[in-house]
Amino acid sequence: LDDARTVPYSAITPQQTLNELNPPKTALAERSAPLHWAEADMIDDNELNEILWLAIKGTQPPAPTRSYFGR
Repeated sequence: LDDARTVPYSAITPQQTLNELNPPKTALAERSAPLHWAEADMIDDNELNEILWLAIKGTQPPAPTRSYFGR
């Protein structure tokens, strides 16, 4: 048996260019523009999460749920 640490692998070539940007002047780009990107904790988490959900899923995000695990 070959040792797994010495078996070569085949790298997967990315299908997208690494320099590709999202198109400007879209509704989500305009919603993202006023966010304060200088510091991560300055961004409104709820707004950014909704923008990301819409960009990835293309649908309205579900209503937030709260969980409490305690005694």
